[in-house]
Amino acid sequence: MTEIDKTQLSELVRKVLAEVLSDKVTHTEPVLEKKPTRNLAQENIARWLGHSLQKTQTRNSTALKLPIITSQDDAKAKTQTPSDNENLIPNPRKPEKLTAALEHSPARLGVWRAGTRYLTSVALKLRADHAIAKDAVYAEMPAHFAEKNNWVPLTTKATNKEKFLLRPDLGRQLDDKSLLLVREKAIKNPDIQITVADGLSSWAAERFAPAMVAELQKLFSEAKMTVGTIYCVRFSRIAVQDVIGEAVGAKVSMILLGERPGLGTGDSLSNYMIYGPKVGTVNANKSMISNIHATGHTPIDAARLTFSMVKKMFEQGCSGVKLKI
Repeated sequence: MTEIDKTQLSELVRKVLAEVLSDKVTHTEPVLEKKPTRNLAQENIARWLGHSLQKTQTRNSTALKLPIITSQDDAKAKTQTPSDNENLIPNPRKPEKLTAALEHSPARLGVWRAGTRYLTSVALKLRADHAIAKDAVYAEMPAHFAEKNNWVPLTTKATNKEKFLLRPDLGRQLDDKSLLLVREKAIKNPDIQITVADGLSSWAAERFAPAMVAELQKLFSEAKMTVGTIYCVRFSRIAVQDVIGEAVGAKVSMILLGERPGLGTGDSLSNYMIYGPKVGTVNANKSMISNIHATGHTPIDAARLTFSMVKKMFEQGCSGVKLKI
């Protein structure tokens, strides 16, 4: 396909989606808010159009350049107008209950149908969100992302994105060079070991991890808790936190990792935490905070929740299902 063809295709897709969304799509970045609304679908489509189509990148190219969400952005957060927060079902039996559900969930509720199928607008939004999810999975961290945040870069035994997706076991192990670096150069026996990882959405790590790590460092420093060397791992699964945590002798190990995208958001970050990390620990013994994204937990709020949970881990000497929150 020529560049002219790509440009024409991009403009056509923009035009069709703009008509479907009644010209409500904007190309501004999402604001952070606490209350989820059905605007999430529009925000995702806008981001996808503004970054993915404009750059006409392939899945194997460098990661899309998404802005980092900082603590200053948190302070400027404001409420969105729920422009798509409406019921499409004609003559619902209990409209007030349906309206209440729509106001409290980004799920596709009250979408109605045309015969046995979705309405065209609903079907196109579904397709767009599906495309965003696939793009998120295949996106990769930008070069030198770790260094720009003063983190130490590490890699796993998954040497590329395809191997990472097809061989989850390789993403749970550091390669020999990285493991040696951790064993020889890391701060040993810290109270807290923080690791950032791409997981299944590098977008999430790129956008939300820097602000969250900064807030975590501030909170732990104020509480006189020591923080180890901060690592950023490419092509990583959750269990890498056990490898790093055990290697440095951390009391608590945590990994801020991009989650598997769904049809609501492609950049959701989670924080998995474990008290007394050991390689081979089952996930039931880990605690976690999920849904750190534009319409979920802000990075600052997630950091404060993390701090609260970590204090309880030290008090109770455990994490996961045994921890009493």
